[in-house]
Amino acid sequence: MNLRLDRNSPIPYYIQVKDSLLTRIQDGSWPVGYQLPGEAELCQTFEVSRTVIRQALNDLVYKGLLIRRKGKGTYVAGPKIRESLVQKLTGFYQDMVEQGYTPVTQVLKQVLIPANPRLPCTWP
Repeated sequence: MNLRLDRNSPIPYYIQVKDSLLTRIQDGSWPVGYQLPGEAELCQTFEVSRTVIRQALNDLVYKGLLIRRKGKGTYVAGPKIRESLVQKLTGFYQDMVEQGYTPVTQVLKQVLIPANPRLPCTWP
């Protein structure tokens, strides 16, 4: 990874780092599940302090683009299931299809249970 910051830019370093990382995520260089380089390596790559790297990573975690796993590393997050605030009455199936998913119905278990003979019959 050969990335440099514009040291003469009025844009803060952490935003430049964040934009650079975001570009790699959006262009597919870093697919979902990809483990980012460690903080120390990112510090060397961008030639900035660990504070700058942490702030950039925290912004991307807050936006839901990265996931941090304690003791494991930082990974590119998958797309989140969105829930609309617009009030429309739709089912789970339609909601998932609108988001590009293909829901499947699968019977996991089917059992006949006899009724208790003491229960009253409600049929006419």
